Amino acid sequence: MPKPARRKTRYGVIYFGSTSPAMDEALDVLADADVHVNALRLCAFPFPPTVLAFIMAHDEVFVVEQNRDAQMRCLLINELQVEPARLRAVLHFDGTPITARFITRAITLHVEARAAARRRKEKTT
Repeated sequence: MPKPARRKTRYGVIYFGSTSPAMDEALDVLADADVHVNALRLCAFPFPPTVLAFIMAHDEVFVVEQNRDAQMRCLLINELQVEPARLRAVLHFDGTPITARFITRAITLHVEARAAARRRKEKTT
């Protein structure tokens, strides 16, 4: 299994299979937009210990998949006993291939919403 790209950030992203080309492009676009996420491409099941270590190293991890039911997210939760709130589903299931634009938008919207919530919280304290 490839080593995950690491940078100090609160967000990670897990992806696999046919999402890989779009995810590779999305990572470049996100970095250019100053949205930094660490990435881990899954290559095997059962999951090696590095997968749990990757998840635990981040506050939130996006799980990118082309599946309506978020099956990979469920496997991660059930097999690794991860708190569900830690894993954010990025689901694409309209019958077309997932795109970097779709991934970038989903992650950016979530990161921006979290940042806005933190700023509001800081103002009230």
